[in-house]
Amino acid sequence: MDYTSLPPSRRRGIAYANNLHRRRRRRITFSPIRTSPVSPSPIPPFYIQPIRTIVRYTPPRINIFDEYTILTQLQDVKIGLLTKNLLKNSTVKLNENETEFCVICQDNIDVDDIIRNIKCSHNFHIDCIDNWFTENKKCPTCKYELT
Repeated sequence: MDYTSLPPSRRRGIAYANNLHRRRRRRITFSPIRTSPVSPSPIPPFYIQPIRTIVRYTPPRINIFDEYTILTQLQDVKIGLLTKNLLKNSTVKLNENETEFCVICQDNIDVDDIIRNIKCSHNFHIDCIDNWFTENKKCPTCKYELT
């Protein structure tokens, strides 16, 4: 029942006040921007397309057998001996024997040459064995691993 259909009286005044109160409550909005269904989107369309592309991206699946073949084709990495471990496992001295032979350079070790005697009791030229241990951890003669 609308207040306009009532005769002028106290009831009509109360109905008018209630109607006014309802209309004011409806006007309260929590957003300072009013958008209608006809208004355009606040994000331009050229920004929306790249976002959709990124969200829909899925990485390609790699076959496990392909990974295995790739891993088997990798080269071995040579890890040499640290200098502190080399110094701990060897001694440097002058050669006193005439019959010594350096396996690395395939040459005789002369008397009074500087040699390195490693823990497994093999002797080598100091330059040869130091270069050897930059890439290897084992004795070139007996394959004794120095740690």
